Amino acid sequence: MLRGWVLLPVALLMFWSTVVNAFVKLNFPAAVDTVYAARAGRLFWYGDSPIFAVRRAALLRVLDSADLLGINANACHRHELLQRTDVSTDTATTAAADKVCTDALLSFFTDLICGAQARTVMESDQISNKFEAADFRNITTRVLKLMADAEHGAIAWPTDGAGVKVLLRELATRVANGDSTKAREAAAMLNYRRWIRHFGFPAYVEVNVATGMLYYFRGDTIALSMTVVAGKPATPTPLLATFCYAVTLYPYWTVPHDIAVNDLLPKCKRNIHQASLREFQVVDNGGKVYELGDLDWAKYTKRNFPYMFRQSTGCDNALGVIKFELTDTLDIYLHDTNFKNAFLSNLRYFSHGCVRLSNPLALGNILVEEKIDTDAVKSCIKGQAPTTMRLKEQVPVFIIYSPATLSGDTVAYGKDVYHRFK
Repeated sequence: MLRGWVLLPVALLMFWSTVVNAFVKLNFPAAVDTVYAARAGRLFWYGDSPIFAVRRAALLRVLDSADLLGINANACHRHELLQRTDVSTDTATTAAADKVCTDALLSFFTDLICGAQARTVMESDQISNKFEAADFRNITTRVLKLMADAEHGAIAWPTDGAGVKVLLRELATRVANGDSTKAREAAAMLNYRRWIRHFGFPAYVEVNVATGMLYYFRGDTIALSMTVVAGKPATPTPLLATFCYAVTLYPYWTVPHDIAVNDLLPKCKRNIHQASLREFQVVDNGGKVYELGDLDWAKYTKRNFPYMFRQSTGCDNALGVIKFELTDTLDIYLHDTNFKNAFLSNLRYFSHGCVRLSNPLALGNILVEEKIDTDAVKSCIKGQAPTTMRLKEQVPVFIIYSPATLSGDTVAYGKDVYHRFK
């Protein structure tokens, strides 16, 4: 990691005699205002002393190193800072340019410390917004400290843990070798790691769709791991930051609408006595349950079908006998499965989007305070009513996609099944 301002040759410092456009949109305007309020309005990047040019040059040099840190420099105003114009004597223009530089530093710190770029690929994120105030305070405090240290001649840049340093070395190697695909994969894993760990959760679940693995972490230690089955490339598992709030034993499976109207509805219209339909009921929006023979199927089409199909409970249920309830809004779950052979495959991508677990009972017994009755679960009681066991505290669940994985001091690369890094 960079540990101090990097001084540029005098000739390059002289070349920087310009300011950026005063109308650049700031990424963190509230944080910028907080910084200047704490400094009583004093500028940090522009002034009469040569030290201000040294600071601006160092900022650009830091942003030039962003690729080796897994950070998008242009998201930190690097492009705008390169579009220099003549230095203005106008106080307002100079103050605006100073704020752009400060916003660049805030943006850089946000990515470096919080791994914020990982958040941008999530399709549903119910965690980050709960920590925005704390992140705001943390980043502005660090920037103010850096500025105060710089004014006294000392700079202390944030450092990363050992695992991140391994990824940084790997990223630097891939960049040096011109391996852009693996460089992007290493950078993605680097930012996932920064992002997830900056929350400081004592325990959490991480599902890596790209490798088909689930890990339960206690701090930095993996307390449980297992293989999973994820979504097919045609129906990929969405990336989520969510919470598990309960475990349901003997769950119903409510069939997704597209499967209901494209598969089950035509079967019912042809013959409701088919063996493949015996385990299904129909439920209306009010929760009333109908047997298949209760309805006049001839009058329903894909467009006017007003019901939901529900599969009865038991080991033949598509969700198996254990489902982990998540707070996400995309109807994605972690669950058991009635198709155990899928775990024998090296490429386990067979679901419509949910995540099937090879050892759900082990995860359930870690999460719930009252241990699950193993015998009752393994008995596969047909038609057993669902039982929901609420967690004492919600557990964070991160569903990520990273072909690059960290194992000790090495980085391994799996298959990019969803082609997200091509």
